[in-house]
Amino acid sequence: MQVQVCSWKSCSSKYSKYITTRLENDAKFYDTKKIEVQEVSCMWQCKKWANIRFKNTTHNYMDPAKASQLVQKNIK
Repeated sequence: MQVQVCSWKSCSSKYSKYITTRLENDAKFYDTKKIEVQEVSCMWQCKKWANIRFKNTTHNYMDPAKASQLVQKNIK
């Protein structure tokens, strides 16, 4: 599963780097090849905090813990 994390200015000031790190660490910790984390440029939803996209859906107002829970719930 590919998880895209917005790394543009607005999102990067609101946890996006930490989200990327958390998801990469989750993939290592759970020893799963199912998660592929990719930083991408703007998702055009800057006013909605840090954004991630997977399964063709954009999820807004993410922080590292929420992103981790959302992804883990969807890979089981």
